[in-house]
Amino acid sequence: MMYNSKDIWTRFWHKESCLPILDKNHPGYNLLYGGTNIEPLASMGMSCFLEPCIDSFSEGFSILDYGCGAGILSNFLSMRLEKFRYVGLEPKTKHGVERLGIAKRMLNDERVEFDFISNQKIETLRKQHFDCIVLISVFTHLTIEEIYVILDNLKDFLNSGAKIVFSCFIRDEYKLVKPQRNINNNFYNFSFLTENQLLSYANANNLFLKKECDFLALGSNLHNIYSLSLKE
Repeated sequence: MMYNSKDIWTRFWHKESCLPILDKNHPGYNLLYGGTNIEPLASMGMSCFLEPCIDSFSEGFSILDYGCGAGILSNFLSMRLEKFRYVGLEPKTKHGVERLGIAKRMLNDERVEFDFISNQKIETLRKQHFDCIVLISVFTHLTIEEIYVILDNLKDFLNSGAKIVFSCFIRDEYKLVKPQRNINNNFYNFSFLTENQLLSYANANNLFLKKECDFLALGSNLHNIYSLSLKE
């Protein structure tokens, strides 16, 4: 059964039982947000990415946030769990350096780690256990070739039982709109994929692709959220 984002939010994720790393009333709190900075809309979006891993969501939960921005997902977790492990990664670009600088300054907590994406870092993390790998609004901006490279780097995490959860914009035709070189050479304002492109990767790598839910953030494009896991 595929729930809609409102059902997902009200059924479980709206509950806050722990103290956050950074209080929402902190004067710099809005710096943590990415594209969607209106609540509870932003938190509803984060819950859609965690919902596929809800069976693992309990004390001791571990998550890798690939393309973490300023790490607001770690603060979302801290309001719901006391014990968790969060690793947030960003590319070492001007934009990534700026976002990680905010994250490290404002979300200083022993449960949270921030670093830049590198082959060495990914290799180190592969030796560790994660319940969930999330890519929030990452594939919505990249070429399909870049997406395949990222998935190749992350698919080994599935061997320990993790799921890879990501969003994309699904259309009938593959299309890239307006490059944004100030962020990254392979970054586009919008990247529209076809579901067949995702299925092709999943089948070639013996993975199970599942459509989880849709989420409409700020703007007019519907975020289609999928998960990848090992075939049973």
